[in-house]
Amino acid sequence: MNLVLVLTTNFNTHVQKFYQLVNDNICNCVIVIDNNEDYSQCTSLETYQVSDKECIENGFFNSFAGSLIPKNPIAWDKAIYYLSKTNFEKAIIIEEDCLVLNPKIFLKFFKTEFDLLSPQHSKRIGKSLDWHWRSIEQAIAPPHFFSMVCCIGVSKKLIDKVVEHKNKIGSLFYAESMFSTIAEQNNLIVKTPKELSSIVAMGNWNQSFFKIFKNNIFHPVKNIEKHNFYRFFNLTTLKNCFEIPVNQICPLPHQNLLIPKFLKR
Repeated sequence: MNLVLVLTTNFNTHVQKFYQLVNDNICNCVIVIDNNEDYSQCTSLETYQVSDKECIENGFFNSFAGSLIPKNPIAWDKAIYYLSKTNFEKAIIIEEDCLVLNPKIFLKFFKTEFDLLSPQHSKRIGKSLDWHWRSIEQAIAPPHFFSMVCCIGVSKKLIDKVVEHKNKIGSLFYAESMFSTIAEQNNLIVKTPKELSSIVAMGNWNQSFFKIFKNNIFHPVKNIEKHNFYRFFNLTTLKNCFEIPVNQICPLPHQNLLIPKFLKR
């Protein structure tokens, strides 16, 4: 079974409506909701909610410990917990502020042979302890790798290795290194499709990008209410496109990952 896990903080009707269509026409979808309010009457789409306490008791926490996110565990920990108990072959994990223009891209991803599908896959160079390297070094021996993880694909084999390491150290560790490092150290198949190259930390996206790169997934597009408009908005000619700005800022070590490959010269 292949599935898409959508990570949300709270239930969002716009997210639900789009992924209901994906669920009905493409593949199974599950919305992972971080908070525990009762949304059972809001959607027929499968949702997954689990208490922070249960996650911590089972070691599913710390995937973004030390980041600007004010709580631990979060939806990422809960998604991994869900997959650890689920019989699946491949899964796409995607945050709600990722804009999917063409849902058929999920079919292409599932036809690809991979254990980790990620926007980038970079090896740590040097021994600097900036960013989250200090906690990562405590969690796993080098070599270390890293990538953005706002939208990734994972195999059951990779999740099993993540859980195996979690059992060894008692928790998960920083997700932007965890998936890449565990995949690489276990000789798993890692691929970086061009359609994920527009997953960056902070991007000034507009309709020009969406017109030209129709099969890409874009992050971040925070105005989720406009996602559907962007999907169906069609500029008649490229001469009507807005000027394309590139204004993307991110802390180390992602400075070399800020500008998508299709914009690099």
